[in-house]
Amino acid sequence: MISEPRHFRIFLSSPGDVSAERAEAIKLMDQLPYDPAFRDKLTIRRVTWDKEGADTPLLATMTPQEAIN
Repeated sequence: MISEPRHFRIFLSSPGDVSAERAEAIKLMDQLPYDPAFRDKLTIRRVTWDKEGADTPLLATMTPQEAIN
């Protein structure tokens, strides 16, 4: 019997001085569902203010953190 994949929605928020660590976290979230150990077992929806096509509005009068809040 094949079970349905587990769905994860991960909110990623970080200060500006950890851009390298943020990039690594994003890379992991994007690649993990394709790893043979996890393929067809999970999905990850990354929620970040800077993701292209994200549904978080970023108004010109707001900082990215204010938009997420």
